[in-house]
Amino acid sequence: MKLFLRGSLGGLTTWFGVQRDARFKAAVLLDPYLPDIPVGSTETPVMLLTMGSEQRNEDQCQLWSDLLGPRLAVNLRGAEHVTPSDLVWLAEGAVKTGPMGPEKTIAAVRDYIAAFLDTNVRGRPLDFLTGPSSTFPDAQVTTQKQSLCGEAAAH
Repeated sequence: MKLFLRGSLGGLTTWFGVQRDARFKAAVLLDPYLPDIPVGSTETPVMLLTMGSEQRNEDQCQLWSDLLGPRLAVNLRGAEHVTPSDLVWLAEGAVKTGPMGPEKTIAAVRDYIAAFLDTNVRGRPLDFLTGPSSTFPDAQVTTQKQSLCGEAAAH
């Protein structure tokens, strides 16, 4: 079984991997950089975890519409690109983590990824992937059947 968990430019590599290799069981794109992503789709479960996006860009909207299988998007309001890294602790106070603060924001990163993989790889119940969570109030959650960018949510 293969899993992809990559951020930034690694998100593009992850996207290429799940499109081309059916052995991948799930993918998590951590605040990916997706410049002019190629048209294509996948039925592989994909989670899009972004940091501090005020609005979705065209590449993220295209990606969302190309996800034909299980999909989840989580945006951590007020966080910045390096938030899901050790810089939160190494440069304490210098990295924006949003209103939830570093402890709760990192817990949100960890818990959403774990729940997504538990559901889509291990077959466990959906847990809190069905919508917003009172535990993480600054996590904007877009679920399988919701629209990410105003497009019809047909999946």
